[in-house]
Amino acid sequence: MRSILPSVLLVAAALAGAEPPATAPPPAARDTLSRLVAALEMIHQYYIEPAKISDPQHTTAALRAFVASLDPDARLLAPGEIPLTNTPPTEPTTPLKFLGDGIAYLRLPQFSVEGVERFRHQLRRAETDRARALILDLRNNPGGDFGATLAAAQMFLPARQEIVTLAYPNGPGATFSSDTGAKFRAALVLLVNSGTSGEAEIFAAALRDHKRARLVGAPTAGRGRFMSRFQLPDGFSLLLPVAYFTPPSKKLFHGTGVTPDFPVELAPETERRLAAEGFSISQWPANKQALLAVDLPLAKAIELLTR
Repeated sequence: MRSILPSVLLVAAALAGAEPPATAPPPAARDTLSRLVAALEMIHQYYIEPAKISDPQHTTAALRAFVASLDPDARLLAPGEIPLTNTPPTEPTTPLKFLGDGIAYLRLPQFSVEGVERFRHQLRRAETDRARALILDLRNNPGGDFGATLAAAQMFLPARQEIVTLAYPNGPGATFSSDTGAKFRAALVLLVNSGTSGEAEIFAAALRDHKRARLVGAPTAGRGRFMSRFQLPDGFSLLLPVAYFTPPSKKLFHGTGVTPDFPVELAPETERRLAAEGFSISQWPANKQALLAVDLPLAKAIELLTR
């Protein structure tokens, strides 16, 4: 544990310098790091004597809590630790399923590079099989890879339409738009809930704001900030929020979530049971009536898309 604190101080001080290099974080991150430097120096001076540390685990836990106290989303990551939204999905991408009347269903449990490529292949299959509409289930999707999310949104939005802007406090923003690649043009409904978070909210907000999709379900999580990871020499790293996700409508969803066009709330115990089953429709159509009586957001999506 002796090496962690000096490394935090060293890198934080370098990043918080008055004349940052081109690769340094934006002003908001430097402000946070400056506060981190001052507070850690005080802790180091008055409370921590490295020679007396007998329990590195407890000291690491204390530093984690301190970093989190600077900002609820800030984290100190141990060597080899992966941020939650970058972990491999525990739930596989559901194969494309046809529900009848030309309506296809697909569940996307997380935005990862590999998962979005599989998603692209599933969309091609939907087009080949002449799907006229798609229900895309983003419930409990925690987000994931920012670039993969942009690639997924580009599959639906026309060229040059804005997907998201990273709004840096006291600094210029960075806007990301759709490309000229092939587009999936069938009607689209997205299922969302309080577990739809981060990059998944970017995707949902962009498609809703451009009237490319209708949203059904419950308000999303409201995790609307871009996280940047700063590596420390001893293997630890700092994960800090540096910008807000700003959707095309310019209505920030951090702390409030994205409100669906068609709110459909489920009882908590019902949602927990459906989530435990991966919101599965594997037994469709054998259990169609029983499932639709329970999974009310799915039933509403089918109603919206039924001719």
